[in-house]
Amino acid sequence: MRARWKTLERAWSRGLRRTSASSEANQEPVLEVGTRDVPQGYPLDTLTTATVLQESGLSQTQSHQLTRYLTQVIEHTIKRVTDTTVTKAQLEKLVVEQKSAFDTAKGEIRSSTEANIASLRRDIERLEIETDKIRSELRFGIDKLQASQRLDLNLEKGRIRDEMQNALDKSADVDTRLDREIYIMKTNIESSKSDIIKYCVGTIVSTTAVGLGMLRVLTS
Repeated sequence: MRARWKTLERAWSRGLRRTSASSEANQEPVLEVGTRDVPQGYPLDTLTTATVLQESGLSQTQSHQLTRYLTQVIEHTIKRVTDTTVTKAQLEKLVVEQKSAFDTAKGEIRSSTEANIASLRRDIERLEIETDKIRSELRFGIDKLQASQRLDLNLEKGRIRDEMQNALDKSADVDTRLDREIYIMKTNIESSKSDIIKYCVGTIVSTTAVGLGMLRVLTS
């Protein structure tokens, strides 16, 4: 048991030396062991702690060293927590700064957004004007194309009508010539028929006369 206390005492001594060196470097005030003037809110009553440690079997020197070590550890811990903790004033200042930065950023974003919206509106208006211009040009081109197509169609209709009329005229001329040729052929045929009939009659009459003459000669 005594060897264990000696080991614990050596560990406390080493921790005490390190804590003392850190406290001296940081100039931390160390509360005296056994004093009754404990600051309000201080987490450790050194007199009560030393007394309890002595009642546990430690010597007065050991209890005082352990209490001093605990005191320095607590004070060092409190200082580290205090150094890394933001005070209410600092927090309020940080909130004000963040709010100011947020308001500034918000104003810049609003200004940038309004500028972008104005630029976008101008671009939209310009595009609408260009679209209307293109639509007008397209409508004019379509009307011109339709007029040209109607003109070409009318000209084509006129040409086809003229060709059909010429074809009809030629057909009528051909029909007229055919009728005339047919009439001439009929006239020629009729004339030929008359000539043939006259020739046949003349031949018959001549043959009859020759036959009668020969018959007369023979009978006489």
